[in-house]
Amino acid sequence: MSDAVTTPSGSNKGKIAIAVIVILAALYFAASWFMNSQAEAKVVEAIETIEEESDGDAVITYDSIDSSLFSSSATLNGVQVSSKSEGDIFKADNITVVMEGYTENERLPDNFSLSVKNLQILNEELLADMSSFAEVDYREHPMDFQFGYDFDSGKDELASNLTWSTEGLSSLNHEMTLSDVSGGWEAVQAAYRENSGSTDFTPAQQQAIQTELQSVRFNRTQLRYENDGEVELVMEAVARNNGVTADQLKAQFLAGMEQQLGDSEVAGEIRAFIEDPKQLLVTIEPEEPLSMEELTQVSMMLMMGATADATRVLGLTVDAN
Repeated sequence: MSDAVTTPSGSNKGKIAIAVIVILAALYFAASWFMNSQAEAKVVEAIETIEEESDGDAVITYDSIDSSLFSSSATLNGVQVSSKSEGDIFKADNITVVMEGYTENERLPDNFSLSVKNLQILNEELLADMSSFAEVDYREHPMDFQFGYDFDSGKDELASNLTWSTEGLSSLNHEMTLSDVSGGWEAVQAAYRENSGSTDFTPAQQQAIQTELQSVRFNRTQLRYENDGEVELVMEAVARNNGVTADQLKAQFLAGMEQQLGDSEVAGEIRAFIEDPKQLLVTIEPEEPLSMEELTQVSMMLMMGATADATRVLGLTVDAN
């Protein structure tokens, strides 16, 4: 079955994307407690709520909704987002949300995942903006996106993961782990309960959350980038905009990098990637988790040019190809 519902967007395409995410969040109720017929009612209810709270002319259509009681997940299949004033915006094969540990109006999910498969940009203006830098026709390069987080109360850790891949260009994966997060996490949950399920926190609630977040410690982060032609396109575009060749641009970049990093192992790995861009893995893993104050001190080191000292404290390693 296909449904078309007007939702808020105006000329701001970002609001359309946000609206889609909000709609998907509402699907959790169906995934946990309801059959598919009621799932669709929840989606329509969420869309109508958004519509009441803002202007806009977006139309969201979908082919079907799948929900699972056992995995606490819900999926919109055959999604397309359009604008009455601007035409088609994007379409995707499916958009899935998974939320665990969630209670309506009482608790935000301890585990959350949102994924979009085969996202294709359709709006000509948006395509032109995206292509203006590196002259890439993104109609030929569909994208997959996934974001998630997992709060582990036993370890008192919060782990997040973000993956973005563009067919025929590149893929990017980012992971991060924080510890001593329970104070901040529960402060957020308490504010959510006080607001009866709203994240529109008051200044006092925000201050309470910020105070608790000062106890959070940074454990580890890792960024993995795999190139499939994107780096070459970007370097050619930057070189062209600066009136130099791609080889000249590489030489300029490497000279500037060596001034900052010298002949360190990190500099050597970055050089290897620039000269033959295949894969780059950047890991920051200090010997002991760093407090927010210690991270601020590292930022000061970088600002003062003490790059080698900051690299050592952070436990920064880079591996190329």
